[in-house]
Amino acid sequence: FFTTVKLCAYAGILISLPLLLYQVYAFMLPAFSPAEKKVVLPFLLTVPFLFITGVVFAYYVVVPAAANFLFNFNSSEFNIQVRASEYYGFLITTLAAVGIMFQIPIGVLSVTRLGIVSAETLRRNRRYAFLVIAVLAMLLPGTDPVTMLISMAPLLVLWEFSVLVARRFGKPGSDFDDDGPGDGGDGPDDRDPDVDGSGGGEARGGPGEDDVDDAGEGDADDEPVGAAGSAAGEEPDPGEKTYPSPFPERVG
Repeated sequence: FFTTVKLCAYAGILISLPLLLYQVYAFMLPAFSPAEKKVVLPFLLTVPFLFITGVVFAYYVVVPAAANFLFNFNSSEFNIQVRASEYYGFLITTLAAVGIMFQIPIGVLSVTRLGIVSAETLRRNRRYAFLVIAVLAMLLPGTDPVTMLISMAPLLVLWEFSVLVARRFGKPGSDFDDDGPGDGGDGPDDRDPDVDGSGGGEARGGPGEDDVDDAGEGDADDEPVGAAGSAAGEEPDPGEKTYPSPFPERVG
């Protein structure tokens, strides 16, 4: 009974895994800029296709070869008995792992389209990619050389195919070539021209020569009448507002 329940749970997770991967991408999507969304959205359509391809490959190629090797290894020395729970756990885990590893093209095209790394850099450092793929294949549930080698072969092909596709379609789009701050140029999409610091009184809306003159005249006109009249020895007009002088009056 419990074996049947676990098998149904594993199968449900496996079937819903493409949708779960899509939900992860959809959760991160609001953090992307509009230009990055144009890069990411087309890849979301290929995630289920690559995952299903990996599951089918593992079910018809990887699992039969691995099971044949494991069941016949030292079969003349030991009486091998297979438990259903362990076998189905091995089967579901292998299918899910291979399906996830078949997402390599999505990762390669994403980092190249976003401008994080170039396809030429990936091509020059393919030996490190081969090492990572070998480690991932070694971590598969089978842990036997047959499962590792059979899983490595399509992953290496997928890697090389991904690099070739990235060299053709993986160049960052023009959306990432907008003028940045301080570049000194006006791009074709710039709505406002760059403002130069020199002679920028009129461009920045600052005071010009006429404003300075007006300000100077205003200061002259606004001089306190009382202080000026007192200094000149004249009596201020009774209708004008006067201010007391800050200097003490000299007594002759």
